[in-house]
Parts: sequence; structure tokens; C-alpha cells
Amino acid sequence: MLGTIFRKPIEPDQIEQVVERVAEDGSKYNETIMVDNPSGNTDSAYLRCVEWCDANSATIIDMGDYYLCTLAPTRTLEETREELLARLSVLFDKALENAYLFSALGYPINANETASKNISDKLLVMSDDEVTQFRDYNNEFHEANRVNLQLMQREIILNKQNLYSIKWALVERIKEAKSIEELNSINIEEAL
Repeated sequence: MLGTIFRKPIEPDQIEQVVERVAEDGSKYNETIMVDNPSGNTDSAYLRCVEWCDANSATIIDMGDYYLCTLAPTRTLEETREELLARLSVLFDKALENAYLFSALGYPINANETASKNISDKLLVMSDDEVTQFRDYNNEFHEANRVNLQLMQREIILNKQNLYSIKWALVERIKEAKSIEELNSINIEEAL
């Protein structure tokens, strides 16, 4: 399939064809029917080429007026490593931003920087015996005293430290990988 060209636009698998028919009374009329497209430039031919490319380290590139089936560019170990480290950075930032945990207080809480700051701010202005309303991850209110807020703050800090530990372990695995296959086996999404 290497070198196969698909002209734009890709054609449908079936096309209309006008055929002449003869009625019972002998008169002729035209009927439009759908027939298989004899062109090799069809949706299904393109899909077969995509599947072949996926199985054979090949790709289809857009050449402007047409698509060309060609060998996929090979990446070096270092290029693959850098791409994976960049992806880890993006996914880690997202994990920090969307972090939450199930608190020992019995309900889920946000565990991101905003939640940490909100709790710190409450602790700063709250008296020792005051009780305040705290909104959990599911936007449900709970009464919380100073001790409860301090517990949540510690849980958030520990959760963040755990995420960083996972990130640094992944960075080490990526840096120590000896092959592209080894890098491809690292599942960042599952780890975070």
C-alpha cells in the first residue's frame, strides 16, 4: 500500500447510476440506482489503507490535492523521551488542578491550590471555637471547626506530595528508559 494516492475529495463507496428501463407497455424510462463505486478512491479503500498503516508503521500524509500512504517518520529515542516528558508535564499540571480526595471527615474535598488557599484563608480569620460552613467536592455544605480544616489542609498537602512523588518516579523511568518500546510502555494517565 506504500505509495497509494487518494485524490481529494475521497469518493463514497456507492454512487448513483442512471439505467434505462422498459415498462410493461414498452415505453422506456430512466431509473436512478445505487451501485458500487468502481474507483479505488473510495471511503472504504481509504479506511483499509488507514488500517494497513496502523499495522505497518506507516502513515497517510496530506499533500494538498491528495493523500499519500508513506512510511511513518521514525523518532529517535531522545525525541520520544522529550515528547513523553512534555506530555507528563501537561498531564501533571492537569492532575494538580483537578485534584480531589476523600477526607477522613467522611466526604470528598477538592485538593487543588484553590482549595488549599481557601482553607488557609479560613484558618487565618477563624477563632479557635468557631464553626464554619465548608463546601465539599460535590458542592454540599458541612460544618467544620478549626481542627477539621487543619486536617483537610494536611490531607491536601499529603495528596500534593504524593502526586509529586508519582511525577518524579515517572520522570526517572522516562530518563532511564533504554528503548522506544520501554518508553511506550509507560502509562502516564494511569499513574496519575
